Amino acid sequence: MTRADKIALQRRLGLDSLEQLYNLANRLGVTRSHQEQIAGSGSERQAPAFAAERLTLREDPATTVFTREGDEYLRRHFGVDARTRRHLEEIAFHLSHTETAIMYRARVLGLRRWCKYWQAEKIIAWTGLSETRLRELGVDFYPCLDRDGQLAVTLVSTSSLMRLIAFDMAADQPEDEEPEQRTGSSANHHAELVAAGADGFLLAELADLRREIDSGSDPWERSRWVSHGHVCLNPWAGLSFMLFDDGRDHKVPARGLHPSDLHPSLLSEF
Repeated sequence: MTRADKIALQRRLGLDSLEQLYNLANRLGVTRSHQEQIAGSGSERQAPAFAAERLTLREDPATTVFTREGDEYLRRHFGVDARTRRHLEEIAFHLSHTETAIMYRARVLGLRRWCKYWQAEKIIAWTGLSETRLRELGVDFYPCLDRDGQLAVTLVSTSSLMRLIAFDMAADQPEDEEPEQRTGSSANHHAELVAAGADGFLLAELADLRREIDSGSDPWERSRWVSHGHVCLNPWAGLSFMLFDDGRDHKVPARGLHPSDLHPSLLSEF
């Protein structure tokens, strides 16, 4: 493709510069080799690594062993290099660990920070509690519509999840958080979570976050829309939605939006 072709494509996509086109191509993975494109094309999201049943698998943080070889593989593939990066689910599957265990390990190794929002279906599976019960306990759910008015993703805020382990988050609310009216108790629901089979690494993630907040540091990812697996959760981000994103590219569309801005009631009025 010539430079003129690239400029024409950039304009058709409504991008402001070739740099934005290159960044988009990098996230889409179109710069990969032909063999890599074949391996990653088609129904990769239907692969065993992404099976919903894997969300019910559990590892005990007290007994889980991470190997040097596994850490090297994680460092190589959990990154921004389009030639080697893999989805967190794929890395976990390859290393015979749960997604939450590899998520936790990636943070310990300095490869990620704490995300502000989670996909609701994962939180429901990892806590073992229904959406109804989680709402009763004060957990905030944010249904987000895309630009066509269709429900694209439902997110759960990390700060509201921390209430499940009996921490007073009143002083620790992220600046961008706009919590809904609270109806849940502030009591310690740890016993209920354990009885429901909650994922130990998720609970460890939340406990570590509390300690980080208490230390006075800023523990969050660069963007509120970056997931625990470094993909974009913003359905108004155009082609970037659900593609790799670590928050470094500030030109991703609609990055300044808050999940509450995409609530069905607000968008229907708009």
